[in-house]
Amino acid sequence: MSLKERVILDTSFIKITMPETPDSSFLELVSPGSRVIVQPELGNKPPVSLIFSKPVQKGMVFQSIEFIKGDSDSVEFVTNYISPLKINVATVNDWEPNQIYFLQLISNKDAGKMTFEDSLTNIHIQTENFIGYGNLYGTVEFGEKSRLVVELKSLENSENKWTSVVNSESGFELVMIPEGHYFLMIFEDRDQDHNYTYGKAVPYSPSESFLMMPDTLEIRANWDIDLDKISFLRTF
Repeated sequence: MSLKERVILDTSFIKITMPETPDSSFLELVSPGSRVIVQPELGNKPPVSLIFSKPVQKGMVFQSIEFIKGDSDSVEFVTNYISPLKINVATVNDWEPNQIYFLQLISNKDAGKMTFEDSLTNIHIQTENFIGYGNLYGTVEFGEKSRLVVELKSLENSENKWTSVVNSESGFELVMIPEGHYFLMIFEDRDQDHNYTYGKAVPYSPSESFLMMPDTLEIRANWDIDLDKISFLRTF
């Protein structure tokens, strides 16, 4: 069937390859392992994600789920069915720091091989200290540079970084930075993408000028750090 210049098909085909023998294995918990570390944050309750070895039907896997803090205190929680392979279990209240939790999964034996072989699966959860946050402020002395960006990058994990554009009054601020140790770099953001751009030979393009502070900075919880004026007059 056609409609003007468009062709509309009223049939389609899907090719499905079925295994020669049925799956006779029990369901397995791919992730997490038997021990989990949680970094608690005020107002942010990271869930425990249960990843399964094969698709599961909602409400059929477990006879019950129990969440326990310490030896016997029950924890209020909610479950979120993300996909047939993933269920999130999240606490209603914030995780308590430096605490031990147990997530107990009781199998539903009426589900046959669509549940765990063991009747009880225990997940040991250890929480660490709360993440604290601090702020960093400063000014930059510069000449004809068009647009400067300040980049703060974590020493522990280089993928964690924060940026701030130096304003018309030569100031910058980086707020709500997790406590830890950081590298500080200032660069001329000529392409205005908030990322440092390296040069290339073909076609020739110079790298963006930058200044790397020689010492690492320590961000502490509930602290404001005001840096001395930074000179960007001599850069690489």
